[in-house]
Amino acid sequence: MIPVMPADPAAPGAAAPPWTVGDIAALLAGAAAAPGDPGPAPAAIGAMHAALAVWSADQARYAEHLGYLADVHYMRFERTREAAELDQALAVWRLVRLDAPGISGLVAARLRIFGVQLEIASALRQEDRTGLAASMSAQCTALRGELRHLGSPSLLGDLARNAPRWAGTVIELGDWAAAADALDLGARAADELFRRLPLDERPRAVAEFRHLALDAASALARADRLDEGLVLLERARQRIVRFWRGRSDINRLLAARDPALFEQFLSQQEQWAGASRAHFDLDEPSDVSAAIEQADAAEQRLVATLGRIRAIPGLERYWMQPGLAEIKAAARPDPILYIWTSKYDTSIALVLPDGAVHGKIFPGLTGPTVGKLLKPWADCLNRASGTTLAERMATLATLGKILETYLVPGLCDLLTDSWNHPSRPECWRWGPVTLIVSGLLSYVPVHAWSPVIADDQSGAVTQVMPLYYAPSARQSQISRRVPRPTGASRRLLSLADPETGQPGLPALPCARLEAAAIAGRSPGSLLLHGPAATRAALLANLAGYE
Repeated sequence: MIPVMPADPAAPGAAAPPWTVGDIAALLAGAAAAPGDPGPAPAAIGAMHAALAVWSADQARYAEHLGYLADVHYMRFERTREAAELDQALAVWRLVRLDAPGISGLVAARLRIFGVQLEIASALRQEDRTGLAASMSAQCTALRGELRHLGSPSLLGDLARNAPRWAGTVIELGDWAAAADALDLGARAADELFRRLPLDERPRAVAEFRHLALDAASALARADRLDEGLVLLERARQRIVRFWRGRSDINRLLAARDPALFEQFLSQQEQWAGASRAHFDLDEPSDVSAAIEQADAAEQRLVATLGRIRAIPGLERYWMQPGLAEIKAAARPDPILYIWTSKYDTSIALVLPDGAVHGKIFPGLTGPTVGKLLKPWADCLNRASGTTLAERMATLATLGKILETYLVPGLCDLLTDSWNHPSRPECWRWGPVTLIVSGLLSYVPVHAWSPVIADDQSGAVTQVMPLYYAPSARQSQISRRVPRPTGASRRLLSLADPETGQPGLPALPCARLEAAAIAGRSPGSLLLHGPAATRAALLANLAGYE
């Protein structure tokens, strides 16, 4: 039996209980919960406080236990909202020296993240809005700079889950600048987590954190940091559409072309993953610093190998993080329009060929609101619902009319502003725009809301702005590149929509239009459609085209 000693740990001359490490471990493991209370019983908490004299004398050995006790008080504060519980949590947490020799890197990192939560809760309770926002921004900015060395998936997952909660506290106060810092940290932590996970665990991470980039982009847009928000959106889009293809590309192209380089890449990737977590098991500052240096060196070796891989056709951007420069390059010659729905709003951002970025926010079209609007349409698409085609079309038309009332005027204003107010003669004015839609609006035909030019007198439509879709800016740019392989003539031979003569194989919708659009990028093309698209025609012309 471990004695309960309710002595005040701060009392002068308080004697340290004669407990061993095993005694305290048994106390923590056997702390029973009171009826209806998921935390330790009050007697166990008293005993833990009595052990503070031991813990504070040997922080390296008891840092994790101090964090546990602080967490107990914080969870009690969350349930009871009693200020004394939060004060106790802070007092215990502040006993820990995170840089004390002997504290492992993993424990120090966990305690640091928990400390951010405590400081935020304390500032919020004191109604210190300025201090809360400043503290949150400073803490999140510092943690963002350390993401490369937080190689533990559990730590990165904790950050990705906690950052939105931190943001919520300042959004309630109307401070979007601090919220943007927190959500930006969360989105980047989720991105780093994705890179560290094994391939078979990545889909679950994508599903759990799919909302983070959308929410972060909205907060950054409201904080006048729209450019940064677009980079997060582009990273999220590429993460969704490329994580399976990325592994198949490396296996299909690299393994066949350069097996030695393929094996080197896999080995260095495994070494980097292990080295990036090695410092968490160390507890001496010099050893931790050395392990971090080794992790940085392993990353540099991996980056050098990636440079060799990217020299191979088809792998030019393998594992390459997108940036604003890539987005702007993809917006030439035709602009890109990002559309996304977050929990806070629906936003649109137009990237013009000259690199200018313009945005618009629709505060009323939040994720929950759009979800309610979409539910009747989603129900219609369920085959078990028994709805007819006419009913589905009527539901879609109703949904479109509601969204058109709120979204389309702003969308058209943004798209036609450069036409009505060109900044210089060579500015883009009218033409195709590529849509990159994220969130719930990806389930409706946004392209149906194309802006038009109408005759002033008759009202007749004289020109319609074509709207295209792309999964990401990178994919949009790749789709417009010169067809491979490239040679002297770049002549294209295309067979589309062959007539099979079999009743069960009807014409392929839009295949001929698609072939013609591709041929427009390649001079000297031969397009074989319908009856002309035969095996014999392919074999007869194959040698004359690239």
